[in-house]
Amino acid sequence: ITNLKKANETIYRQNIEIGASILYAKRLQDSVLPSKEKLDETFPDSFALYKPKDVVSGDFYVVDTLTTNVGEVMPIFIVGDCTGHGIPGAVLSLMCNVLMRESFTRTDINSPGEALDFVRIRLSKFFEADNVVRIRDGMDVAFCVLNKENNELYFSGANNSCVVFRGDEVIEYKGDKQHIGYTDNPKPFTNHTIDVKKGDLVFLYTDGYMDQ
Repeated sequence: ITNLKKANETIYRQNIEIGASILYAKRLQDSVLPSKEKLDETFPDSFALYKPKDVVSGDFYVVDTLTTNVGEVMPIFIVGDCTGHGIPGAVLSLMCNVLMRESFTRTDINSPGEALDFVRIRLSKFFEADNVVRIRDGMDVAFCVLNKENNELYFSGANNSCVVFRGDEVIEYKGDKQHIGYTDNPKPFTNHTIDVKKGDLVFLYTDGYMDQ
């Protein structure tokens, strides 16, 4: 009985410590997601549905602005889905979030497709153990930049689509069939230029929406 009591106390203490670690990981993850105020400021008529399966998530989203090489300021929105669930997925989502944001500041990147190419190269180098062992984890992502002056939406995706609802019409722009991460035969990501009209609804999503 004494040994059983000690074992239960140990399990209880370990559960408390693990739970505290996971909650702190959630605080870190939440801190890099855009606030409701940021979302409303950048895209006034918008929403984000974010309900992780576990306490922390492999999914993330970015809402921000970038400045082009000619000084134009354009709003962007990104939805990413990293390999795995829980803590492993959350760690990878933080890394991918940082790399996506790094691409905004590069003067040699001029399109969402080039940004995805850049992130894929950077992520592959992070996971380069040697020439034999390669970690193939990474993410699927949809990346959009809105040019309000020209009413154009620039989109590129890795396994993820951009869906436009225009009245009764549903238009899907599909991302390339490759992920962000190590790939044996990588190809440049495709850029789509979408003419947007007043009243269009634009949606990005991950497979977590269907899974749950």
